[in-house]
Amino acid sequence: MDPLASARELLRVLKPGGKLITTVPNFGYHPWRIMALLRAEVPSEPENRAINRHNGVHIRYFCPRTFKRLFIDAGFVDVSVGSFDDSTIWDIFRGSGPLSHISDFARRYLPSVFHLRFLQDIWPGLFAYRIRVVATKPL
Repeated sequence: MDPLASARELLRVLKPGGKLITTVPNFGYHPWRIMALLRAEVPSEPENRAINRHNGVHIRYFCPRTFKRLFIDAGFVDVSVGSFDDSTIWDIFRGSGPLSHISDFARRYLPSVFHLRFLQDIWPGLFAYRIRVVATKPL
């Protein structure tokens, strides 16, 4: 329930000079922005929506900037943020609902060059499905 307390505990148990690598869903991911705009929904990442649509729902959401700030505030140094996943530009159709099959089709049949996956590394705040932080405990 308290991300800062959790980050401080991770800092406490890590060896001096140790690295923390962690990921979270990216709240600013482009399909989720479309979902919020068109359907007034926020991402929930349920494991199996048909069985339990609330299973797996995140308590706190982060974008790259707020996730990085969390670990800086906890006392970590050399905090870097990046993408972590194989996001594709075609995932934008997932946010629209009825057109989500286009994303599945593109993943299956289009060559990887047409997925523009490099965008998640250039602009993780918008194109990365998950964001990754690598942080170091001071010596």
